[in-house]
Amino acid sequence: MFEFRSILFACSTSIAASLYFQYAALAQSSTKPSSNPPIIISENGLTKGSVEGPKYKNASIGLEFNPPPELKFETPEIKGTLGTQLVKVGAYGERKRFSASEAAIFYADLLSYYSEGQRSTEAYLRKVVKANGTEGFEPVKGDAEGRLGGVPFARVDFRKDEVYEVVFVRACKTYAFVFIFAGPDMERVNGLIARTGVELDLQLSGCGPRPSKSGASQKK
Repeated sequence: MFEFRSILFACSTSIAASLYFQYAALAQSSTKPSSNPPIIISENGLTKGSVEGPKYKNASIGLEFNPPPELKFETPEIKGTLGTQLVKVGAYGERKRFSASEAAIFYADLLSYYSEGQRSTEAYLRKVVKANGTEGFEPVKGDAEGRLGGVPFARVDFRKDEVYEVVFVRACKTYAFVFIFAGPDMERVNGLIARTGVELDLQLSGCGPRPSKSGASQKK
């Protein structure tokens, strides 16, 4: 019923031209008029957050994101209209002439936009694989999971020509948290991941364990 409309990116990798990433919003829903302007604050209190020195901070989702210092942040954004919000921030390396540049991107996608059966980590990951496939990215063998900010994420690795990409996905209570790392090869991308700091407030992000029924009854 709904089309996948997350922020993934298209890569331009022609050696005849300068090799650099061109990240764009993909697949807006056919049910959402494209003329609607972006909003700043959602009915859920989502804000675009701010870049403070080397960190991106967003208290509305309990996140701090600190990529390697050679990557420079662009201005955080909120995309969408009421009920379909998505907040995104990217940090990008220097454009290189003969190899793919490096990048680290985060976005949080409001899960209430999707039907209940499409709000799990596994379902969201399938959407990522499908959307990347339309851009020519093929999944490659890699780690099936990883941890960011002490929280387990599903992981899938992709390759397209000279570009290597790793996507981390975690569907939490309200948002799907997605991190994308890209560069010219697996070693460079894994290096970016290893040097990236992520702090998640488990309560604010909704990524913490949900209380059991027995635990809830004990509090009453």
